[in-house]
Amino acid sequence: MNKKVVLSVLSTAVVASMAASAFAAPKAGIYMGGNVKKYYSTDVVLNMTKEARKSYLENVRLAGPNAVVQVDNQGRGAFLQEILDEGRAKAYEEKLVKEDFIDLYDVVTLNGTTNGTEDAKSKVDPTPTGDLKVDSVSAVDALTLQVKFNKEVRLDSAQDPANYKLNGAAIPGGTATKYELQADKKTVLITLPFANKLANNSTYLMSVSGVIGVDQKPLAAAFNQAISFNDTTAPTLGAVTYEDINTAKVSFSEPMIQLAGASIRIYDETGADVTATGLEPVVDGSGFAIANGGKTITLDLTNAVANKAYTVKVYGAVDASGIGAGTKTFTVTKTSTDITKPLATTIAATGLDTFKITFNEKVVKDAANSGRYGTVSIDNQTAFDLVQGGSVAALTLNETGTELTVKLSAPLTGGLHTVAVNNFVDASLNKQTTAFSKLVNFAADVTAPKVTGTTVQTVGGADSIIVSFDEEIKKASPVPANAITGGKVVSENVEYAVAPFGASTNLYDPDGDGKSNMLSIALPAGSKSGAYTVTLAAGVVEDLAGVDNASGSLTFTYNPTTSSSKPKVVDTDDNPNNGASGVTAQAAGAPNEITVAFSKEVTDATALNVANYTVDGEQVFEKAVFVGDKKTVKLTLKPEAIKATASYSFQVKNVADAAGNVMDTVTFIQPFTETVTPTIKSAAVAGVDTLSITFSESMDADSLTDNDDFELLIGGVKAAGTLSVSGTGTTYTVTRSTYFTADDLNKDIQIKVLPTTDATDASAIKNALKGDVVVPVSK
Repeated sequence: MNKKVVLSVLSTAVVASMAASAFAAPKAGIYMGGNVKKYYSTDVVLNMTKEARKSYLENVRLAGPNAVVQVDNQGRGAFLQEILDEGRAKAYEEKLVKEDFIDLYDVVTLNGTTNGTEDAKSKVDPTPTGDLKVDSVSAVDALTLQVKFNKEVRLDSAQDPANYKLNGAAIPGGTATKYELQADKKTVLITLPFANKLANNSTYLMSVSGVIGVDQKPLAAAFNQAISFNDTTAPTLGAVTYEDINTAKVSFSEPMIQLAGASIRIYDETGADVTATGLEPVVDGSGFAIANGGKTITLDLTNAVANKAYTVKVYGAVDASGIGAGTKTFTVTKTSTDITKPLATTIAATGLDTFKITFNEKVVKDAANSGRYGTVSIDNQTAFDLVQGGSVAALTLNETGTELTVKLSAPLTGGLHTVAVNNFVDASLNKQTTAFSKLVNFAADVTAPKVTGTTVQTVGGADSIIVSFDEEIKKASPVPANAITGGKVVSENVEYAVAPFGASTNLYDPDGDGKSNMLSIALPAGSKSGAYTVTLAAGVVEDLAGVDNASGSLTFTYNPTTSSSKPKVVDTDDNPNNGASGVTAQAAGAPNEITVAFSKEVTDATALNVANYTVDGEQVFEKAVFVGDKKTVKLTLKPEAIKATASYSFQVKNVADAAGNVMDTVTFIQPFTETVTPTIKSAAVAGVDTLSITFSESMDADSLTDNDDFELLIGGVKAAGTLSVSGTGTTYTVTRSTYFTADDLNKDIQIKVLPTTDATDASAIKNALKGDVVVPVSK
């Protein structure tokens, strides 16, 4: 690396950065990562001593150009390598992100020594994530569909079968189909039963809608995309793993067709088939080592000779698409140099019915004894197996296998109890047969959940207090009349009393996993801006042991006029896939009108702009007005805008409040009723005193048979007598009180729809038949 070039580049960048004023961002200067981990401020870079400059250049070399970040006083920056390659202006175009920095840098002084640390990473704004959308959908294999989102999504929403469709219908398999949100909270795997596997070389329409992000924002738009499943690759086997010394497992890369245990053979070093009891594949009740849709082969090595390699051959394996794997060969070895028995090191109670056992190594289920984790005796009573059921309500082994949590079916009395554990085994199947006994103090949880923080957020469209606690909570029962018993707010240097509120509260569970340590209390409408001090009532929530919260003070600041709370269309279940509760449908008497209710007041310029409301992407509204307040908009459809009664994608966007907060675009699957005006399709003389009339659609018979909708014209003159109407559907008969004459039939005959007609079609919204229309009658 040319030191002069590097010094020139970095010095020029630092000098250029001085023209801008500083603001909340990483401090200007040079950040050296890698093994150097040092920060040089702009002042130090320009004024350091000669010896310090030598050290500076050496540190640049040691860190390398891909680990040195230069930041200017505007918070812009780039890696040295990017500046060298692209020039400073181009390199600055891409914003700095947290991942560009290490956790802490030592701060270098003018003389080259260090004093304190600098945390640049914490000062970088998080990368905007944008609207929630589906990144991709794919068929992983014949039984697995994968849906990837660009942001984290709620567990309940992600695993709701109603949010996914295949070819316009529910994904097959019913309750046997699994929907599983993965650890990244962005990926959902949908696993079909074998009977509903995807057909090879087929294309499917995958639809995703209604999924909600952990920020409570729904999918920006429903996702519909064709996906293809084309399997031409033979399945492969992965590596062999050992659950314990007597159990080996190996898995295929994809779901398989059922494979008989007899198709798996084990050979010794001479090539002799030694498959036998205790050295064989584990099979189900029907003799299959892999059931339909399974992947994993389990081998029982109980009778294998220790440290001896065996060759296993799998014959005739076929994947779910019918592609053969060919003969697969791998080796297994029953290896164990571990002859030390596992030890229990501590037993500690966490409640009257729960205790944890800590081991010095991984323990496993004892397959020879009903899969138990050993035995336990309490107060020298008869020992019972550590398996779920009977005396044990639940068992949880941590990921490392070294901590077992035991929840008893019945709580113990408070105080000291002797707990003895025994007969537990490690992965080498060494069994501990000497009991580990400890005197354990069991005490009821009497510690109330404590408030750890209070913020104001928007929940369900309403500005709400979010109260965080130090443990998982649930709503108490019974609950007090109001969660907030009162308090004060200081607004514009005036103190006002705050009346009790919060008769209705909800647990706040942003990720939808069914667990929460936060309570949501909606602020009353019209709450003043200012600094609040209010009292949380006792007994609003309780912890999982049933201990109520104590009354306490909450403080927070609220400013509704500058709140970042965005308006949204009211929807009580936050599921756009089933329409919005805040959208009032068309109705008889107002077939061309719908109303949209917003969560807060919105502006004329945005809410009354009909371009912000579309149906299936089309601008179908001709007018928008507020009704009642500035939260409710009445939209008027253009004539005959809705051609068929169906559910359409109804999108609302760009609507803002007075503070300039713009709503997140939302698309609802909303039912609309057709607004096509019914017409007379044809009219003909049907008898000596009757006409047959056919309408363009089914009509409301009651609206026609009241006999006040038509008059008959013969030769352009209203015919004498009265008309009566009968019929259903689209076909009606009009009967005259007098007969047609030969002279009548020689003239033009017409039927006129009177201007005063009240006839309507048979739809739910009763579209009106157009009046003052004359229709020729054929003879």
